[in-house]
Amino acid sequence: MAPKVIIAALIAFFPLVENTYMGLTTTPGSQLELFRALRASRITTLLKLRVPHAIPAIFSGLKVALMLSLVGAVVAEYVGANQGLGALIIVSQGTLDTELKFVSFVVLTVLGLSLDWLYGLVYKGVLVKLMVSPLVI
Repeated sequence: MAPKVIIAALIAFFPLVENTYMGLTTTPGSQLELFRALRASRITTLLKLRVPHAIPAIFSGLKVALMLSLVGAVVAEYVGANQGLGALIIVSQGTLDTELKFVSFVVLTVLGLSLDWLYGLVYKGVLVKLMVSPLVI
């Protein structure tokens, strides 16, 4: 179980970090100048300007990371596990059990769609919370 989790975490880590970095570094210069003119500290600028501005990019990276981690976990099971949907696909392929193989794919599809739906709920909740907040410029 641990190798599958490690592979999924490594696959999910890099898109999330890249999008977070991109979101934090693309804050508009005029807003940064305003915070400098108001003598805001670096922590205040980060928490009240850069992070709220980076939320869409962070969530975009999170969506990619969620789907890639699902694929990574299944591929890890496919390559070297005795349990899980990837191993079930291998077994069904070896026994020529087409129905089991398709059921495995349907379960993976439902799992992916469920993750996407949950992601959408969380994202909409965060956006609603930020829209109410006066910190978003």
